[in-house]
Amino acid sequence: FGGAHLAEGALDFVVEHSRYDYDLYCPPNLAIGTVEYFIGLYASALVKDAGTLQIGIGELGDAIVYCLQLRHQHNATWRSVLDDCRMRERFGPQIEQIGETERFERGLYGCTEMFVDGFLDLYRSGILKRRVYGHALVQRLLNEGKFTERIDARALERLLEAGLPPLLNVAEFASLQQVGIIAAECRYESGRIRTPRGEWLPADLSDAVTGERIVRECLGAHLREGVLLHGGFFLGPKGFYAALRDLPEAERRLFNMSGVGFINQLYGEDAARRIAQRQHARFIN
Repeated sequence: FGGAHLAEGALDFVVEHSRYDYDLYCPPNLAIGTVEYFIGLYASALVKDAGTLQIGIGELGDAIVYCLQLRHQHNATWRSVLDDCRMRERFGPQIEQIGETERFERGLYGCTEMFVDGFLDLYRSGILKRRVYGHALVQRLLNEGKFTERIDARALERLLEAGLPPLLNVAEFASLQQVGIIAAECRYESGRIRTPRGEWLPADLSDAVTGERIVRECLGAHLREGVLLHGGFFLGPKGFYAALRDLPEAERRLFNMSGVGFINQLYGEDAARRIAQRQHARFIN
C-alpha cells in the first residue's frame, strides 16, 4: 500500500501467463562476522529514541538490527558489552551528543530505500513503533510532545498556535480530515463545514462561537493513516515475503511503499512534512 499503489486506470495492458511466472528473488541471510557485530554494536549507541532509521541489505544491516534489539530487550546486557569494549570510556561525548543508551520508549520510524527483513524484526520487537503523519504541523507537535495520537478538545487550538490558518480552505480541510483531526463524516463546501448532524458551519476557527462548535461536533477521536515505514522497494528471504503476505491489512498499511525520490530527498512541496517526520535521522549503509 501507499504511494506505489497504482490505480487500474494507470495500466494499458496486463499480461498474465504461466510462462512468465517466476519465483521472487530471495537473497539468503549470510552469517554475521565479528567485525559486523562490532560495527552494529557501535552504531546501535548512535541511534536516538523517537528517531528515524535507514539500513542497507546484508550482514552489516542484520548486525545493526540485532544490536538494536539487544539494546531494547536486554539493555543491562547491552550496556555491559559496551563497557567491556571500553566504548563509553572512549566515545562517551559522541554517544551523548549523537545517540543514547536507553531502551526505545517512543520507538523508531523507518525511512529507507531498501525495506529489508530486519525492519520487520524491529517491528515485532516493539522498536519500529513511531508513526508519522501526513500533516507537517501535526507531526511537529507530535515531535515536541504537545500532541498525542488521541485527539483532545485543544487539538485545533494547538494547531492554530503552531501556524494553522484560522480560515480553512478545501486543501487544509482535506489534509486535517486525512489525518483524523476532522471527523470523516464532515464535508467541506464553499468555505463551510457540514457537521455529522447535517448542519453547516463557517470554516472559520477565529470565531469563538463557531470554533467551539467545530471542536464539539467535528473533531475526530484518534489520528489516522499513521505510517511506521516509508520504503522504496523490499528484498529478502522467502520467509520475509511470506510474513508480509500474512500481515493483516491494517498492519500492512503501516508500511508505505513510495517513490525513491520521496525517500531520498527532502525538497519539494512537502519539504516541511518530510523534515518533521525524519527527526534524528540515522542512515547506516
